[in-house]
Amino acid sequence: MKFLLIAINAKYIHTNPAVYSIKSYIESFIITSAKNAVISDGVEIAEYTINNSPSDILADIYALKPDVVAFSCYIWNRLIVERLAAELPKIMPGVPIWLGGPEVSYDSEEIMKHYPAVTGIVIGEGEQTCKEIYEYYCANFPGEPAKIELEQIKGIICRNQNGEIIITPGRELININELSFSYADLAGHDLVNRIIYYESSRGCPFRCSYCLSSIDKTIRYKDMDKIKAELSTILAHEVSQIKFVDRTFNCKREHALEIWQFIRNNDNGITNFHFEIAADLLTDMQIELLKTFRPGLIQLEIGVQSTHQKTLESINRKMDFTQVKRMVKALKANQNIHLHLDLIAGLPEENYEIFADSFNDVYSLKPEKLQLGFLKVLPGTPIRQDAELLNIVYEDTPPYQVLCTKWLTYPEMRWLHRIEEMVNIFYNTNQFSNTIAVLGLAFENPFKMYEKLADFFTEKDYFRKAPARVFRYQALLDFAVKYDAKNENCYRELLTHDMYLREKTKTRPGFAHDLSPYRKEIAAFYANEKPGNNTGMEHRTGKEIIRMSTVEVFYYDVDANEAEDKLKHNNEPRFLFYDYQKRDALTNNASVKSLSKMPYNGMPSKINSSY
Repeated sequence: MKFLLIAINAKYIHTNPAVYSIKSYIESFIITSAKNAVISDGVEIAEYTINNSPSDILADIYALKPDVVAFSCYIWNRLIVERLAAELPKIMPGVPIWLGGPEVSYDSEEIMKHYPAVTGIVIGEGEQTCKEIYEYYCANFPGEPAKIELEQIKGIICRNQNGEIIITPGRELININELSFSYADLAGHDLVNRIIYYESSRGCPFRCSYCLSSIDKTIRYKDMDKIKAELSTILAHEVSQIKFVDRTFNCKREHALEIWQFIRNNDNGITNFHFEIAADLLTDMQIELLKTFRPGLIQLEIGVQSTHQKTLESINRKMDFTQVKRMVKALKANQNIHLHLDLIAGLPEENYEIFADSFNDVYSLKPEKLQLGFLKVLPGTPIRQDAELLNIVYEDTPPYQVLCTKWLTYPEMRWLHRIEEMVNIFYNTNQFSNTIAVLGLAFENPFKMYEKLADFFTEKDYFRKAPARVFRYQALLDFAVKYDAKNENCYRELLTHDMYLREKTKTRPGFAHDLSPYRKEIAAFYANEKPGNNTGMEHRTGKEIIRMSTVEVFYYDVDANEAEDKLKHNNEPRFLFYDYQKRDALTNNASVKSLSKMPYNGMPSKINSSY
């Protein structure tokens, strides 16, 4: 009997922790009697992405010849799963189809009515329930009398022999220390180069009305020895990222501190860790520990959502933004941790102007990423139950995104989506950081700048035409000149600097300086017997250094720390050396060194053909 767990992820690099946890849990209980060994092929996982054709997924499932299929359902894949659940019985009649996951746990009866081919739905946590479903099919294989009935399994909705929909009693929460390790065979599952999702706890202490975690009121922690042993196994495989899915990782201070200490002491120099935290719960002791981490070892996602107190109260969220600001500034001081701050548009009591204030508050903290998200009115959440009372209008289909509210009109919401795109392109990519920092000085506040950027892209029809990445530099220059023409020459240099920070481009941008007057000096620098002595590349040859770097000329202090200082103009040219072998762990920008003295004293003996 082959039990096939199917995950349809948003991207290939993502994994589905639920199916791996269920598989390992079932396998730890598989009956090994001779009879069951014959009928039980066991549990298999099939992973796809939302970019795969449903027809191709269907064909692949057919080729795997499962006896039972179970889909893991989320807002990003529900529509695909529904299509597959409708088509699968046509080519594999009689194969039971099960659904599970947060997307189907709260409107399960409606789903069962709408899709008669669905055998049942797992409600809530899936490990123990799926184990019993697996045992049910092993015990009731074709040609044998039934030994147990589905109605005996807790935590499901199913059909009885008369086709009636039955909801069984709820299942008690599992002791997560009884769960088997999900990633014991990392290499065998081809997961080394993908994101590994890991949980050290389940549940959340907060009751935010828009979040499904508000329903699980019990926080359960794994034993620390178990956590350390499992992390050690994953670290030994040198995976690129381990993403903790704990809803508020640092809600128990000692728990977070001990895991962070373990990570620092066992850093393999490769793996990055991601945590969702509440910044106002951080302690000074934790901050001091985090300061000692290798740059890029961890990244922290902080859900601010709003800085408007009335909004926070309306969604039952507790947050001290003054403390958040203090802790974020402390984290940024050491420049070793990637910070990702979140906002949610469409929350109660927050109109367009108040949201703009929240945006400016969070933007002022200068996170590496600012996510402007939109309220999703999820089934089962308190805000879904109160949506009509709050005049929140949302999409009927996943992801149930807000369309308008009592406080935000539909046109305003659509405009915020355009502002979100501007933030993603010009801020979150970290490709325009220096230019955007100076450009911000020309506007009343950051939100106004992104508003005008959205205006500009609309006027140029760029939202529809979607300009290529390289052209965005020119588009930003055109925008800067429109609103701050007096500093055009500085913007040209800033954009040149931003472009070369990211890549050694083969084609010089049209807005960059004419390098003709400086060719000989740059060529002489690379032809020097030991050019690396000036750049930190002492052990590289001139040819190697040419391949790994570039030199650019500036008259403005484009590399200054403060935006105001970048506008300073110099009478003499400055030469900046970009080292693409050394990159910033947080932004991926090249390392930059100022070459105060260029070695040109007449025509060099060797001039590389590149110059």
